[in-house]
Formats: sequence, C-alpha cells, structure tokens
Amino acid sequence: MKKNSNFLNDVMAKILIYGGGNAAKTLMEMFLDDKNVVTVALVARNLTNEGVLYAKKLNIRCFKTIKEVKDNGIN
Repeated sequence: MKKNSNFLNDVMAKILIYGGGNAAKTLMEMFLDDKNVVTVALVARNLTNEGVLYAKKLNIRCFKTIKEVKDNGIN
C-alpha cells in the first residue's frame, strides 16, 4: 500500500467550542485561516462574553446548551 504524504492535508475537522471567554476567542483566532478546521458552533452559558461576541462576528452559531446544538441539527 502506497503511503499518502498528503494525508493530513485532506482531513477536515469540525469543532464545537465549549465556553465563551477569552480562551474561546483565542481558539477561533488560531483556526480562522486553517482550511482544515471549521468551527461549527459555540456553547456558553453567558452569550455576552467576549468569545461569544467574536464568534457572532464570524457567523458562528452560538448556543447556551449542547441540547440546543443537537436540536438545531448541527453535527
């Protein structure tokens, strides 16, 4: 079997960020230009935290509970 040296280039990761503070914002900034990572949603109890506001600017859907994410068909 031939090794594919570009294997990691073909991988796309969908992530959900749990928490809406500064660390969440930092994660989104890290992944912003990475074409292999897509942030599909953010979950935070307080939807006015800095990370949540940043997510909204990036059109990332924000929820208060994991159940809401599931109920909205995000996977």
